[in-house]
Amino acid sequence: MGGSDTGTTVKISTPSTRFCDRINVSHRLKQAQLKMQEYLDNGVKLGWLFNRLAKQVEIYQCGKRKVVLEQPNKLLGEAILPNFVLSLDSFW
Repeated sequence: MGGSDTGTTVKISTPSTRFCDRINVSHRLKQAQLKMQEYLDNGVKLGWLFNRLAKQVEIYQCGKRKVVLEQPNKLLGEAILPNFVLSLDSFW
């Protein structure tokens, strides 16, 4: 992703499917958060919402409170994706 990319990305993982839903910057953060809650309500176990403008990642897990990380250098797959590490060193 280049420096001019201002989109918000929603990363989704389910036991059988992994996908990335790109939400354009025209969608407000609240809309992206509501979409993430919809994914959780439909059985998604882990979701990462990237906000490049604020340099934050919101982590959503089924049955847990949302966690907001400030400019993390890596994300872990937790128990959902054991041993998975996403390096964000060059992302921000």
